[in-house]
Amino acid sequence: MSAINVTSEIADLKKVLLHRPGKELLNLTPDTLDELLFDDIPFLKNAQAEHDAFAKILSENGVEVLYLEDLAAKAIAQSKEIRNKFLNQYIEELDSTLGDELLRPTEIYTKTMLPLFSKFDIKGVWHITGGGFYENIPRMIPEGLQAVVDVTSIRKQAIFDLLRKAGNIDIKEMYLLMCSFLLERH
Repeated sequence: MSAINVTSEIADLKKVLLHRPGKELLNLTPDTLDELLFDDIPFLKNAQAEHDAFAKILSENGVEVLYLEDLAAKAIAQSKEIRNKFLNQYIEELDSTLGDELLRPTEIYTKTMLPLFSKFDIKGVWHITGGGFYENIPRMIPEGLQAVVDVTSIRKQAIFDLLRKAGNIDIKEMYLLMCSFLLERH
């Protein structure tokens, strides 16, 4: 392969910081494309293949390719003090430290759920744990009926968006964490 011209605005490009496309692309929706500067929803495997080819070309032409994830992991792993500072750093979206947010007690649902029993004809209550959101919904629906899950009605705590973005977690997987009770009514 012949060398290509790899320069910056000033001189030859020596190092470049990249992020390989990951599961965060699975969270793109038609409503968020403009805001996130996308023309269309990319196919993850194609985006990764194109990225890998681009990074390989840079590397083959003498550019040191650094990855953001590797540098962040290396920085956090350097010492216990740095890890603790990272975990205890004030995170504006949470209005608390990450450590405090992760230790926040689970919400008790009794006061929220009891009024629903007098208002609706509740046929079943499912306490969902361990990823049973998608598996339990079909089992609780009588034959001939279908479920409609309005995900916009699910109240999200800021920690879920923070973890989803930081961990490149598919939004569908996050619903497994956010929903712990399902009520059935006909």
